[in-house]
Amino acid sequence: MSRNKYVLHSWFLCFFIASLVNFLALGGCSTNGKKKGHDSNHGTIEKDDTYGRAMAMGQIDNREINEASGLVVNPEHPFSLWTHNDSGDEARIFLIRKNGHFRAEYQLEGATNRDWEDIAVGPGPQPDTNYLYIGDIGDNYTFYSSYVIYRLEQPEVAAGTEDGQPRKTVTGIDQLRFVYPDGSHDAETLFIDPSTRDLYIVTRQETHDRVYRYPYPQSTAKTDTVEFVCKLPFSQFAGGELSADGQTLLLKTLPRIFIWHRMPGQSISDMLSAPPGELSYGTGPQEEAIAIGPRGNGYYTLSESKGEPVTLYYHPAKNKNK
Repeated sequence: MSRNKYVLHSWFLCFFIASLVNFLALGGCSTNGKKKGHDSNHGTIEKDDTYGRAMAMGQIDNREINEASGLVVNPEHPFSLWTHNDSGDEARIFLIRKNGHFRAEYQLEGATNRDWEDIAVGPGPQPDTNYLYIGDIGDNYTFYSSYVIYRLEQPEVAAGTEDGQPRKTVTGIDQLRFVYPDGSHDAETLFIDPSTRDLYIVTRQETHDRVYRYPYPQSTAKTDTVEFVCKLPFSQFAGGELSADGQTLLLKTLPRIFIWHRMPGQSISDMLSAPPGELSYGTGPQEEAIAIGPRGNGYYTLSESKGEPVTLYYHPAKNKNK
């Protein structure tokens, strides 16, 4: 090999290694490609032991829940969870028990499931009221110029309600329409900051996934423009949730779950500026849906079924009761 070819080969090798290190670096949120608040070469991600090993809670017994993409715990009945299917399904949500048994189905009047990817629960316009936020935010081929988050008051569920109730219809659905400031994006993650009622969307198909803030109050009369917050040092996020106390954020790719711990008074941007931890994880296939218990006592995961029965898993916090 000539000296010139050797130098060129060495240069490409060094460039590849440097790029790989940068991709795997532990850096947190950045607004302009530079890491914010710390060195960009942090080394190996530290494991976080907040949660214990997965517990199989039970199989989902409603086969119409066949492409679960979002999951959230009902804060008023913490042994029940809301879920929904991915694109192409009816505009409906399902209520299931923590053992996987189907409780009820709710049709959302006036809504369309173009590509529902995630669901969040938290405060909204009326005080002391829990709202569900359903993100029609998927866009695999970036065809669309605008997106919508459906907001509805969480349907009431009587404590003694039997499983397998007839379908119910929910009316009065708010449509929160938005555009990005920099073009179209595919996104599969939506969460709400309970302290501000701001919504956050995390994109999926970037080299470094991007975080956007949809500040409260969101308009129901016009299309809003969401605000770019920062870039993350990872990509392919498929779901996530911020805990009801606003202190724990879980963001999930298909094979990995990252965790951020939020300090009192800290903004979402500042929290994401710190390097995350990584949870020990590995349960079902194609798990996109993740939900944190309302007391931060653990988290659930659920897979897309693809025609096969799927199991709801629970990962208990090590220092809290279930």
